[in-house]
Amino acid sequence: MASRDKLMKKLAAAREDINSRGGGGVDRFKIGEDETKKFRVLPVGVEDDELFFKETGTHRVNNKPNKCPKVTYDEDCPICEEVEELFKSSEAEDKEYAKKLRARSKWAIWVIDRTDSKLVPRLWEAPKSVIDPLIRDFMDEEYDDILDFESGRDYQVTRSGKGLDTTYDVSPRPKSSPMLPDGDVDECQEMVDSIPDWEEVIKCRSYDELADILDGSGGGDDDGGEDNGGNDSSNIRDQVKNRLRQRNRGK
Repeated sequence: MASRDKLMKKLAAAREDINSRGGGGVDRFKIGEDETKKFRVLPVGVEDDELFFKETGTHRVNNKPNKCPKVTYDEDCPICEEVEELFKSSEAEDKEYAKKLRARSKWAIWVIDRTDSKLVPRLWEAPKSVIDPLIRDFMDEEYDDILDFESGRDYQVTRSGKGLDTTYDVSPRPKSSPMLPDGDVDECQEMVDSIPDWEEVIKCRSYDELADILDGSGGGDDDGGEDNGGNDSSNIRDQVKNRLRQRNRGK
């Protein structure tokens, strides 16, 4: 009996680890209901004037999530095409269904979970209420560079509520701090360089597969994140890229 109890504990730990990774075989940042965590955003791509976040879209068909190739990679999506046709309909029911079917946006970022002793990059597909203050602070000239290896900022996030009523409160820590405890810049860069490309971790089904799902003959993805999120998408890419260019020129 004792050996079985030990096995059950190992299985439970393994299952928790697997679930924490979500889809794509990567570690994911998770925050539960009414939980507060601290995290550090990793400067993925900024040395090449790329955005440190990636907008993703998710359709829910029969309450199952499916990544939208149109929002995520600007590729054709049969579900988006169906949504467009439904909005053209004169029937109120069609328009209501279109609202439920259209893609909801989140923004993928790589972070370190400060509440976990395992200092590894974790993928977080965060809602607008999280990414917006991060971008605001990054673009604020009066702020130090929040992504800097040596003098960046940790953030605190508190999740409250459930489902569509979920809210996130995000705020920077008062003092700047190194990304890693020993402040080794080379080690920080190695960690960032080890992070795979977006296409390797955020995958979309093919056009035909999504069409089958829309017809009711396919499954869904593991969305790997919380169940809330809006459909707003701010037109901020050019502004952030300008800030990135200024940041890199100042080095």
